[in-house]
Amino acid sequence: MSARTLRCSRRLGLALLAWGASFCAFADFTGTVVTINGPSLITVKRNTGEQVLVALHSIAGPAQDNIYRPAALTYLTRLCTGKEARVLERAMLEGRIIGKVYCDEVDAAREMVRAGFARVSAQSVADTDVALFGDEREARSAAAGLWADPHPTRKQRAADGSTQSCHGLEIPACLSNFSVR
Repeated sequence: MSARTLRCSRRLGLALLAWGASFCAFADFTGTVVTINGPSLITVKRNTGEQVLVALHSIAGPAQDNIYRPAALTYLTRLCTGKEARVLERAMLEGRIIGKVYCDEVDAAREMVRAGFARVSAQSVADTDVALFGDEREARSAAAGLWADPHPTRKQRAADGSTQSCHGLEIPACLSNFSVR
């Protein structure tokens, strides 16, 4: 075997070892949800005491300028804060774990989509639970959450600025058909 072939083999072996190590580094874990950082981002305190950022796999919540963002944050807060979380790690990106999260055994991403406070993310369709697409279709049909308005930005809030309490969430008046499952 030539020296060049040996170097290439060694590099390939190291690359595969690094890839395998990163793949094997993902492990499911449990902990407690301590903070809601966004409509699809939470902080979980592992049972070891370490706090980690976890992005809910397969969904995207309302953007900063979306009038439904506060209601989405409140919904996720009620769904997960202080509850036992089981995280099934899928990937790591920019210092966050991307995972399927169960808060007291309730699939958090699926509940956010069902309530109309998140949509299925096109970035992870290949590894997405197909049931999420049906849940989003139902939420859209029911005009639930962010699907109640085709252009839900703060500037399009009700002209009088009115909001109403719907299942304890302060939301724009146009969400009167919102329901909590």
